[in-house]
Amino acid sequence: MLKHLRTILVLGRMSNLPTVWTNVMAGWFLAGGSWTGELWWMMAGVSLLYVGGMTLNDAFDVEWDTKHAVDRPVPAGAISVTAVWRLGWGQMLAGILLIILFTDAVWYFSLALVYAIILYDWTHKRWKGAVLAMGACRFLVYVVAASAAVDGGDKISSEVLIFATGLFTYIVGITIAARGESTGGKVGRVGKRLLFIPILIGLVVMSEGGGEGMLASEIGAMALFVIWMLYASRQLRSTRPDRIGKFVSALLAGIILVDLIALAQFGIIFWPICAGLLVITLLAQRWIPAT
Repeated sequence: MLKHLRTILVLGRMSNLPTVWTNVMAGWFLAGGSWTGELWWMMAGVSLLYVGGMTLNDAFDVEWDTKHAVDRPVPAGAISVTAVWRLGWGQMLAGILLIILFTDAVWYFSLALVYAIILYDWTHKRWKGAVLAMGACRFLVYVVAASAAVDGGDKISSEVLIFATGLFTYIVGITIAARGESTGGKVGRVGKRLLFIPILIGLVVMSEGGGEGMLASEIGAMALFVIWMLYASRQLRSTRPDRIGKFVSALLAGIILVDLIALAQFGIIFWPICAGLLVITLLAQRWIPAT
């Protein structure tokens, strides 16, 4: 039973779920949302879309994994590809139903998120531009959450879109870096530079105003992000063959700090929340691989 549970967790890369929760919170609170029950439904729905997309990723990649990643659940014989297809589509369906039935999210934004997830799964081993689809997935999490938090949900504020763009570039940078994980390749300059765009966006938004307390919180969040990036970059100086995998795992955990840059303006409460979720992510990655 425990073995089957771990297989499902590995397929869904569930160690990364806290990064999805902070994505939802960022989009939600940037749009003026509050701590209501609808927020939790949104988190549940988007979480299911995430794990469903990750599960389907293994189904789409089964031929490639059989040759290059034999430790993945399907090539390793832990689960059949048919079961993975069924599980992934079931999770995706459950996720979109939760969002449509229990939140006020705009339906076409929600379906766009589903489309972006499937597009990435289908193309990421075939098309270099699939990195944009991966970035679009996280961008749309902000948009979907924001659309549920505001009246007239299709009117997404410029602040939501600006911070979502920062997350988009960060995710594209991670995805470019991750492409070298299985082949032992290097992380290019473009990917590394994209990772720091959230800092530039944070500085621009911060310059537009805010009280002293809010200013200190935002500066602290950006400083913490820079420290984390320096920590993650240390992995690349290692000679270990899994150095890129460890670098990418650290970057994935760092998504929480990208969200903290957006959330810091709303109060000190988000510091312990994000810190706690970062610790949970790092601990979970020890048992459930992040990639």
